[in-house]
Order: sequence, then C-alpha cells, then structure tokens
Amino acid sequence: MWDDNEARVSNAMVEGRDANMANIKPGCGTIFLVFSDQMAEHAYRFPYYEYFRDVLEPLILEILGPGGLTRVVRMQFARMPPGGVIHLHPDGGGFAHKAHRIHVPIFTNPNVSFQICPKLVQRCKEQGLPLGEHRITETSDCVEVPMEEGIVSEINNVVAHRVLNNGDEARFHLVPDAKESSFLQVLNNGDEARIHLVLDAKESSLPTVRLQPGTRCDYTNGLVLCPEGTVVEDVVQGDDEEDG
Repeated sequence: MWDDNEARVSNAMVEGRDANMANIKPGCGTIFLVFSDQMAEHAYRFPYYEYFRDVLEPLILEILGPGGLTRVVRMQFARMPPGGVIHLHPDGGGFAHKAHRIHVPIFTNPNVSFQICPKLVQRCKEQGLPLGEHRITETSDCVEVPMEEGIVSEINNVVAHRVLNNGDEARFHLVPDAKESSFLQVLNNGDEARIHLVLDAKESSLPTVRLQPGTRCDYTNGLVLCPEGTVVEDVVQGDDEEDG
C-alpha cells in the first residue's frame, strides 16, 4: 500500500505536490484516506478509506466524540523511515487554519523527536530573519511534543515544526485534520444506512466526493481537479441541525 505504483491502481493519487513533499519530507511515505482542497471546502474520500473503515471509524469517534466522522477534512497514514527527517516548516493554506491537526502514533520508538518551535518563529520575526533550522541555537527555541504509542496529541501545525527519527525503526502515525463545525446526515437506501461526510455546516450543504480506484487528480492553485467519471458525488440537503 505504501508503493506509489500500487496506489495509482488500487487507491487514488493527487498529483502536483510531490516536489514540495520531497523537499520537506524526503523519504517519507503517505497513504491518503481523505484529502481536501486548500480551503477545506470539499473533501475527497479515497478508496483505501473503505479498506480501513472498520478500524478507523471507531477510533475517530473515540478521539473526536459523537459526530467526529463528519469533521474530518484530511486523513492519512504517515510513515517516517529510520534516520528520517521532516524539515522545519509551518503548514499553510486554509485547511491548516480551519482544522485541528491530530497525531495518533501507531508504531514509534523512543528516539523520535517531534518539535514545535514558536520561540524560534518569534525571534526570527523580531530580527527580520528568514526561518530556518540552522537558526535553532537555543534550547528554548523548540518544544518537545510527547508522541508515544497510546497518546493522542493535537498540535498547532500553523506554527513551524520538525521531526527527527533518530531510531532504527520506522515511525507510523495516523494523522487526521478535523474541523470544528459540521453536521451528520444519514440517508437510508433500502436496508443500508449510508453515512455521508458533510463538512463545515453552512447555508448550503457541501458534497462528499468518493474517488474511484485508479483516479488521478491534480492539485492546482489549491484546488483538487479530478477527471470526469472518476468520482461519485453525494449531495446532501443541508436542513439538519448541527451535531454540536
């Protein structure tokens, strides 16, 4: 599943982000489950979501509480190899400002260091300096975030952060991004109840788009552009109350 060639056949792909990811997260792997446009106004559910559904959904509900499934705008499995580095960076775009970044360690090791660096950001801003890892010179520049198995953490990913895997084992995390407001609607189709993901309750409802296996979408100017005939769009009426 981690192999991109396999994912292009059995999952779906979003092209146009490879160069940026290779620069920030060299050697790291991703299994996409849910992805959104930059402003988190449309969510795209990937085929592999269905494969993991029976495990994912109870976990998300336990973490986020009732209605939690309706709040997820992005979700991925993230693999970091032994000796890997995720370079210092802040996450940008509307999704980072609208959603909460959650980390669920699945397999990790004591030699993984997850650091958030608010004081470094402040110091660079005050001194008019560009942000960079080479400017980490004080122990207070960055704060260590506990990321042990069994501990779920929410981080402010808009603030610059970095990760170092100094261990001999790979690190695997489930990483969902969840918005604060949403609503859930269940449509009954015969004997089957279908739960639809509806993001950010507004005056008009927003669609959930389910990608077909083998779909290749382009991420261009913050938009996810998918070929016609490769998506199934569930348009849900927006008359229900928010789930709070």
